Amino acid sequence: MRCSRRANFPPPVDDIDEHLSAIEQAPVARMLECSIVGGPESLRRGLDEIMARTQADELIVATHIFAREDRFRSFELLAAAAKHS
Repeated sequence: MRCSRRANFPPPVDDIDEHLSAIEQAPVARMLECSIVGGPESLRRGLDEIMARTQADELIVATHIFAREDRFRSFELLAAAAKHS
């Protein structure tokens, strides 16, 4: 979408930098600064840190996970963590 091309999520790769130009790597690095990876406690802590750092009162969340079931599970975990943050 960022490149104005609609497509399905591509399958995961071992090293994304091999597939991106230097110009494409910079915005990806900026997006990853706000990424949260881990279990429920890591999610709660990460959400709290992002909210405190940005002073936001709401978040828009996007996930780019290849497998549909994993994508749904990611949002389930996020929703549970958000209830406890």
